[in-house]
Amino acid sequence: MFQYNQNIVRKIKILLIGLGHMGNIHSRVISQNPATVLAGVVEPSNNRFSESLKNVKVFKNINDINFEIDAFDAAIISSNTGTHFDIANKLLSLGIPILIEKPMVKVSSELTKLINYSLKRNIPLRCGLLEIYNPIFTYINELKLKNILSINIYRHSQPIINKKLDSIATDLTIHDISVLNYIFPNSDLKIKSFNKKTIKNDIEMVNFIANLDKLHLNISTNRLSHVKLRKWSILTMDKQYEIDLTNKVIDIY
Repeated sequence: MFQYNQNIVRKIKILLIGLGHMGNIHSRVISQNPATVLAGVVEPSNNRFSESLKNVKVFKNINDINFEIDAFDAAIISSNTGTHFDIANKLLSLGIPILIEKPMVKVSSELTKLINYSLKRNIPLRCGLLEIYNPIFTYINELKLKNILSINIYRHSQPIINKKLDSIATDLTIHDISVLNYIFPNSDLKIKSFNKKTIKNDIEMVNFIANLDKLHLNISTNRLSHVKLRKWSILTMDKQYEIDLTNKVIDIY
């Protein structure tokens, strides 16, 4: 995250697109950071605005913004996934750095276009995969573990009622994939087997058995659990690391 510098003359002006669950979290974090200010919000629904946003410029649609008048230093896209590509494409064309909530886009070809454009113009493009900044995984990464035999990952959530959600794989599993990529960069992840559970056309449970180079992985994710689980179990030749992300605890045996 941006580190505040006392020499900064003005705050970084953030444009927030979408005021759903994640949008409200971003709004709170922006307001609490001394280096940033929420300078604009794009949200078509009037019933999502709180008293804390009364002094913020509000737009129904991103096309309502005159970017020559209302200048922004960065933007966060937390709207419906289907809108991400067009909004991101527009912001990148204006040279505005963006963070996109996952899933970033609906299809991989759109993501490829965004990445290529951001690289070509050297404009920051990030995804909201915040688990890689978890101090627990910073600690695990610094250990540089050797002779790992297996990793078992459980990310289970209770059902969310009356809300259309993206596939469990792109909503939750992606967090653990990003951590694996952070701890084991440039490794080759190969899916050996995969099964899923679909309810009312929504994928609510996925289980992967995979290899990360020679490392054996089990990844279990669902939104059908009776209890929230966020756990990693890392087995090495000489130690076992039991990680409870919910309670922020590591037990080493």
